[in-house]
Amino acid sequence: MSESFDCISDCSEFSKKSRAPDHTTNTNKKFKISENDTKIQDAKCICIANKYNDLDMCRECTLSLDKNYNLEDDECRFNGWRRLKIVNTKFCEFFDFLQESDSSEKDKNIWDLVCDYNKISPDETHKILAYIGKNFEKLIEDEIKFRQKFEKNSTWKKMLMHSRELCDKCSTTIFNGHMACGSCGFIVCIDCFELRSRNLKLNDKIRSNRDQYSWLHCYKYNFELKKIIKKAHSPSDMLYVQFIPSQILNKIYFIYKNRMASINKTGHTSQLKSSYLTLDSFTQNSLVDDEILTDIFEKEWHSKRPIVVKNLHKSLNEKLWTPDSFSSEFGHLEINLVNCRNNRIVPKVLLKKFWSGFSNLEERPCDHKGRKMVLKLKDWPSSDDFKHFLPSRYEDLMKNLPVKKFTQRNGTYNLVSYLPDFFCLPDLGPKLYIAYSSAETPREGTTNLHVDISDAVNLMVYVSDLDTNSEPNDLSEKKMLKVLKDSNCLQEHIDRYLNNEKPGALWHIFKPNDADNIRTFLSLRDIKREKEIVNGNDPIHDQTNYLNKKMIEDLKSEYNVEVFTIVQFLGDAIFIPSGAPHQVRNLSSCIKVAGDFVTPHGITDCLLLTEQIRELSENHINHEDKLQVKNIIYHGVKMCLSVLNENDNRPKELH
Repeated sequence: MSESFDCISDCSEFSKKSRAPDHTTNTNKKFKISENDTKIQDAKCICIANKYNDLDMCRECTLSLDKNYNLEDDECRFNGWRRLKIVNTKFCEFFDFLQESDSSEKDKNIWDLVCDYNKISPDETHKILAYIGKNFEKLIEDEIKFRQKFEKNSTWKKMLMHSRELCDKCSTTIFNGHMACGSCGFIVCIDCFELRSRNLKLNDKIRSNRDQYSWLHCYKYNFELKKIIKKAHSPSDMLYVQFIPSQILNKIYFIYKNRMASINKTGHTSQLKSSYLTLDSFTQNSLVDDEILTDIFEKEWHSKRPIVVKNLHKSLNEKLWTPDSFSSEFGHLEINLVNCRNNRIVPKVLLKKFWSGFSNLEERPCDHKGRKMVLKLKDWPSSDDFKHFLPSRYEDLMKNLPVKKFTQRNGTYNLVSYLPDFFCLPDLGPKLYIAYSSAETPREGTTNLHVDISDAVNLMVYVSDLDTNSEPNDLSEKKMLKVLKDSNCLQEHIDRYLNNEKPGALWHIFKPNDADNIRTFLSLRDIKREKEIVNGNDPIHDQTNYLNKKMIEDLKSEYNVEVFTIVQFLGDAIFIPSGAPHQVRNLSSCIKVAGDFVTPHGITDCLLLTEQIRELSENHINHEDKLQVKNIIYHGVKMCLSVLNENDNRPKELH
């Protein structure tokens, strides 16, 4: 490398890698080998460099020399990847990085076919492959082409249990092949590397710890000067790194190509229909009924329109889902809430106070203008697993949620279920969404326009009673009827309300293929209003817009964008396809529970959304890729091939 290093004084400009602890390695132990021996590094760089000063350290270990930064045990980038050689008692040098030949059978098994796997039938594998096969094929072909460019300068890296590597540029989950700096461990995904190689930039302001392409600088500690110095990374100096041994990747791809040659590859396509589908949940707790629902759902879901299943509250344990039950169990907790009037955080609110204002307007806090806040508790529990934090409610929900092959964590058509337990699995819920009514504020949504990166289901489990005194923000029966009629909802919804069903929320859901038109419409609207357009932002992903009736009408007249207007009643489960822009306004104070799932039908939209997310600015609220869609595709296909391979090898019964 010919560029000179520049001194830096501020070591705090650093974003930690997303890497969960690997409990199989003790990174605090001392590094001990004899002279002229080589050994895989099994301690933090800083532990070794304290004895052998000339050794290059990874970014994290270098920055940990700053007294204001505490390095966690699992953050060393070279631990378990680099091989070192002791020259003498004072000098340790880099020897090499691991190669594919260093991978064990255990390492290979993570990516290879699975034996005795009988979770799904051969017919079900054919359906899955029909939807995701083309995406898998392109994914692997892109990987192979990229690898071939750098095979002479390649290395293999062991995956750590319950961890995921993120690109240091775009925060996308690294699937397999990527590029790394051998001096500091900085990594970038294939897409970011190719952009940089073509001298293209990606939507970011230049920051002091990054170059003009928003790549982090290479950090090196000079022990003589006792300073950290930096320089820009050069693509020509980067190493190609892979997680999947080439022989396994090639093997899976070869088996897939041979298998698909013998399978009818006619994908499931249809014209998008103009109306959503409403289904009844039939009788309570009937497996047969769920099979009927699943059969209908499976045939309709590829059309990318919402589906509503109603009357699920009749089989739920209603005592578990009341405000009183939540207040009694969790009223002592302090939680950050959102004021839906301005989307600002209201910090550390005692949940008991939140629940006091849920059905009582007088108990609701006011903002600085003296207006009653429209508070929302979203994504709760935020960090804990719903299953463990709310076990009885989780059991009640899973028992009664329809189309279990799609919505259960281990569902046949929920592709996340095929990720090995070895991985850091994405948190797809369920989560609770609890909010006050915003019925009297038609320009303010409870949830602004946005898209979910995966398919989702949202179940209304509780709706507060209407306020017969017609207090502001809560609707009388006459006002509710007027709101419903003004919303342009179907007559079916009016009839349900007149038959004493409880309306909880008003939804507007758009088709995924209309997202770009909506994006253009909102961007032009901002330009007309002379609103600053920020590079790396997105009018849908920003979640700052709620489309009122006039805007929805303008979308129809200017771009021919249709909307599904749905009133969600108590017991309604709304299924939203991945990539479908949607917004919600609570007509009553209500409690909803939502969960995400990844279906074969929506995998192409998941890939598209992942690409959109990586192009958002670094500080964007939705910038990080949490789904790992490429891992999901790979292991989904791997499991399908495992089933078909097992089926081929099974002895045929004699008749």
